[in-house]
Amino acid sequence: MQFTPKNSYKNLSDAELLKLTMRAAKTEKEATLALLNYLIEVDARRVYATVNGCSSLFDYLVKVLGFSHPAASERVNTVRLIRAVPPVKEHLETGKLTLTSAAQIQRFVNAEQKVHPRGQAVSSQEKEKVVDACLGKSKREVEKTLFEKQSEPARALTQEKIRSLSPSRSEIKFTVDEATLEKLQQLKDLIGNPSLEKIFDQALDALLLIEKKKRGVIHAKSEMIQTKDEVTKTKSKMPNTKGEVPNIKGAVPEEKPTGAGTMHGQPADPALLKNRTEAQLNSRFIPIDLKRFVFARSKGQCEFVDPRTKTRCDSRFLLQIDHQVPLALGGKTEASNLRHLCSAHNLRMAMQAGLYRPTLAVKH
Repeated sequence: MQFTPKNSYKNLSDAELLKLTMRAAKTEKEATLALLNYLIEVDARRVYATVNGCSSLFDYLVKVLGFSHPAASERVNTVRLIRAVPPVKEHLETGKLTLTSAAQIQRFVNAEQKVHPRGQAVSSQEKEKVVDACLGKSKREVEKTLFEKQSEPARALTQEKIRSLSPSRSEIKFTVDEATLEKLQQLKDLIGNPSLEKIFDQALDALLLIEKKKRGVIHAKSEMIQTKDEVTKTKSKMPNTKGEVPNIKGAVPEEKPTGAGTMHGQPADPALLKNRTEAQLNSRFIPIDLKRFVFARSKGQCEFVDPRTKTRCDSRFLLQIDHQVPLALGGKTEASNLRHLCSAHNLRMAMQAGLYRPTLAVKH
């Protein structure tokens, strides 16, 4: 598509200029609606997972299509809303709903679903009611409508923000309830009055330890290992009133590796990993030593590589261990057949193998 040379604009009459501007605006709206239709299908088929190692539709919009982060987020949220509430597509075409308003509604839905009890989601009927309440309204009117409908927990969630202050420092903002505030006060009573940053950092260390144990990155029977340097670091982070190191759960002497695997996220001996019975090789159960081996090899990153561009997926979010050759097609549960994949690439591989059918996209 070529733009008219700048010099030609000066030769346009006022009437011609307004006419061409109106035509361009209409073309842009039509192009946006066409793009949304394509994105709905791309999302349903997970086709984005085949391009440049993209792990999500958002990734695809930013890395491949060149959209800014806010513009990509707006389109992804609109696609999600259209797939959940098909009439939204018609409302966008008639102008009753704008792209911005549709994205606002989906962010509202996302927040409500996050604070719902596990297993419960905002129903399609409830989403339709929210959409109907926002039809024909301006951005500010939609914001007001959604604010009035929003639950208190979801409202607190939407106020969370992470803002970069410098290359090495960021600001995190979130709200807490009275119960959390009480826990914070109890902690301060026990260990003194350290900064919130140090408390947050220490809490993340503990939570990371728990999650790494769940995923086999750290031996399930091991606890937190602290060297002299780590003890000094901990002491400097959270001194108590007596200047002693806080009693951190799991601070025990270092254990030596045992069995087929090794400690602290190191890979197991590949030779030992091969010594498996036929029943174990044909089982879906993945032993802890194999999980540690896969994690150490992938370094906690999706292992999908685009065969054309050789670009590796950079996702580290909720990785799943995948059988390169599925068990149903004769694959084995052994080191050479296992890999780390993000959810998008795991689903895409299953689709290519004919083991998964995507949800049908909205009819165009």
